Amino acid sequence: MLIVKLIENSGFLLLALAAAGFLLLLLRAFRNSRLEARQEAREAAENAETARRKAAAASALAAEKKAAEEARREAAETAKAARTAAAEEARKARQEAREAREAAAAEKLAEKLNAARLLAEYRERALAAARELQALETSAPVLRPADPAPASAEPSAAPDPAPAPDNTPKPFAGHKVSFTGKMKSMTRRQAAEMVRQAGGLAFTKSMPVGTTLLVVGDTGGNDTQKLEKADEWIGQLRKITEPQFLAMFNPS
Repeated sequence: MLIVKLIENSGFLLLALAAAGFLLLLLRAFRNSRLEARQEAREAAENAETARRKAAAASALAAEKKAAEEARREAAETAKAARTAAAEEARKARQEAREAREAAAAEKLAEKLNAARLLAEYRERALAAARELQALETSAPVLRPADPAPASAEPSAAPDPAPAPDNTPKPFAGHKVSFTGKMKSMTRRQAAEMVRQAGGLAFTKSMPVGTTLLVVGDTGGNDTQKLEKADEWIGQLRKITEPQFLAMFNPS
């Protein structure tokens, strides 16, 4: 009877053990499924975080590209405005240079005309002075021959006529004049001759010590040795232009 009961009870035990094993299997499967679910959730969260980071990086890159595009556009507009302003400034500079050249040409023409007028006046005055001198010479009294002296008397020498007074103006009296640069209305030799006729000393090539006037012609904008020496001798001599030089012949 005991054995039968044991056998009968063993069936229940086996059934209970089977049920317990099945429950354990279910619990293990449930736990594994929960672990897998957690793993999947964690992976999903990681994937979501990675996607979020990628989206943020893409958004930042897009913002940088947009900012770079805007910066390039602003730089292009600024460069265009700068080129336009530079072109306008260059146009104004060319216009001012052209006006300056025209004004300089007009001033040079006026100076040349004034120099020509002064030279013509000087020549007229020189010719008038020459005519007056010639008139004085021709109007000098003619000495008549004296009565014949006795044979024993020695002939007396006739007195020389008195020299005619020189009334020509001498505006350069006491001046030593030198020249530098190219003269426009005359050559240096002609200018030097005019200075000598006006009572001064002229030097066409050198500038000796004691020079009082340096006539500055067209030097092409360059400093000549005479100009440098004149800067050293400041206080001793005076630099004048060609029109000022010609104006000295007509002090009135």
